[in-house]
Amino acid sequence: MTEKQTQDTLIKHWEMLCLIPKRKPGKSSAEISQMLEDRGYTFTQGRVQKALSKYVKFYHEFFPINQNEEEKPYRYYWDNDTPIFTLPGFDELTALAFHMAKDYLKPILPEATIET
Repeated sequence: MTEKQTQDTLIKHWEMLCLIPKRKPGKSSAEISQMLEDRGYTFTQGRVQKALSKYVKFYHEFFPINQNEEEKPYRYYWDNDTPIFTLPGFDELTALAFHMAKDYLKPILPEATIET
């Protein structure tokens, strides 16, 4: 996987996590997939479902997402006491600015100052 593909995957997962509601009943993988598509990301319902299942089963300590199994399709939501982990003011334009700054500054700054 290239660095660009890794960055794209990270951004898609970040967006997906931001779309998960704080309360029940939550959102289904189909709803989240559609919301991602509306934002310009290609992330199929199956990929969303697989990613969310991994977060619920294996990464709950770090990403406390619950799966509401009271009805199908399953719906996902955050634990009530989950702290908000957004980056204030860090929208797409800010991300682009940081990316452009990194590209511009990389050749002129000492390598130790730009480690990724």
